[in-house]
Amino acid sequence: MTASATTKQRIRSVDTSGPSSAAWGDDTVLVFDAHGVVLNRAFPTFVHRHAAARGDDPRRVWRRWRRHVRLDCWEGRLEVEEAWNRLFPGDDAATLDRGLAASYAPGPIFDLVANSDRRAWLLSNHRSEWLLPQLERFGLEHRFERVLVSDVLGVAKPDREVFRVVRRRAGHGRIVLFDDSSRNVSTARQVGIEAYQVVDVTAGRTE
Repeated sequence: MTASATTKQRIRSVDTSGPSSAAWGDDTVLVFDAHGVVLNRAFPTFVHRHAAARGDDPRRVWRRWRRHVRLDCWEGRLEVEEAWNRLFPGDDAATLDRGLAASYAPGPIFDLVANSDRRAWLLSNHRSEWLLPQLERFGLEHRFERVLVSDVLGVAKPDREVFRVVRRRAGHGRIVLFDDSSRNVSTARQVGIEAYQVVDVTAGRTE
């Protein structure tokens, strides 16, 4: 499956002010974020939509996620069912999982990733049980040499340790990171990783 022409046109910029891709050697590892880069930002979209459908204030629910749920969920200390319960008390976790899954779509540079044979890793603040089925759904299950998910790593971006893990596992090869978060890009650069921000003008950020 590939993104539509409309999806491709959503990209305002992929900040590639550094060396061109032609200069990337065979030992270069391209590291892509999932949310907002390879795939859309399904989680915040679903949370806001479902909160509104329940009659909750979406902004209040999102603040609860950011302040009290996010880090424990992304870093694997909180089970998905309990994370949903904290956001939407009384709602069935399996039903919420299905609603979230249905919200996923190709992201702004899906085609660039899916149609390239360059060496690539995926690095995501995510839950494996949510992300991995989407890679299969969109035909990406074999695209990435490594899939690094925060719940398995036990640490989430923008913590510097995430990018140190990438550096250690990549060895001496060149690393080029693409992420939609300016904080993640900035932190990656601080630990010596070449990093660029992907911007999708149709997707409002809710960091």
